[in-house]
Amino acid sequence: MSNVRFETDGPIAIVTIDRPAARNAVDGPTAEELAGAFRRFDGDDALNVAVLTGANGTSAPGRI
Repeated sequence: MSNVRFETDGPIAIVTIDRPAARNAVDGPTAEELAGAFRRFDGDDALNVAVLTGANGTSAPGRI
């Protein structure tokens, strides 16, 4: 099961941390998935903006 979802809406990438049981806290595996999602964003010239959000209304506070 993935902890990070990657969706697009036109030129916008939406990266969602989906670990509601952990209040979307970022652990090692989630950090790796986030890095992959942002590499995917960076490698797609059709995408101009990336939005990082947390599932179920919970955002990940602090650093990533």
